[in-house]
Amino acid sequence: MALSLIIGAVAVYLVLMYFIHRMFEKFLMMILFLLSTVFVVAVLYFVLKGA
Repeated sequence: MALSLIIGAVAVYLVLMYFIHRMFEKFLMMILFLLSTVFVVAVLYFVLKGA
């Protein structure tokens, strides 16, 4: 009884960690994409402003 509960808890934990990792990966990619976009826009703005 206790063993099956532990195995079930570990399985649920692993599945949750997997989904959280996947979502977090997408979240990080979105943040990196937004940051790089803002950076490129800022560089273009300063270059055009300076020109």
